[in-house]
Amino acid sequence: SGLTSTTDTSTIDTSTTSNSTADTSTTDTSTPEGPVDYDVFLLAGDEQCDNVVASNRTSTVEGTPAEALAVLLAGPTAEETSQGWWSSFTPETAGMLTSVLIEDGVARIAFDPALPTTIPNASASCGSAALLAQLDATLTQFDGIERAVYSLDGDVDAFYLWLQLDPPED
Repeated sequence: SGLTSTTDTSTIDTSTTSNSTADTSTTDTSTPEGPVDYDVFLLAGDEQCDNVVASNRTSTVEGTPAEALAVLLAGPTAEETSQGWWSSFTPETAGMLTSVLIEDGVARIAFDPALPTTIPNASASCGSAALLAQLDATLTQFDGIERAVYSLDGDVDAFYLWLQLDPPED
């Protein structure tokens, strides 16, 4: 599936196959020219649940937060696995990102409601810490993203209930 890239107050719908577009109603309509490097954050070792390491990738679209999350959700490469890095995400979770909305420094991320059945161990304390560490680090590397709020198809409470955590205030 293609990714649509937009600016700070726009939604990125990962189910479309349209070309990238910029929201011209904002003052910053620039998009990166050509490939851009970004990181996906994977887990390393087994002592700390949230010990993440950066694995550099080169974009195939425009190096957007949506692209980085889509790549993260596809799981680690064979090379990354051979280095002892691992992830909450596997090829089974590829394509489960449904939308990305970035507004006022907050990334609002929606996943397919089937995500909990695909990552059953995420409800354990270590599992939820690992999952959130990967997602948060991958998103907050991008300018303009200070934090993220996650949901299952728009249901924030359902996402955090799955992880046995309290949902964020907003």
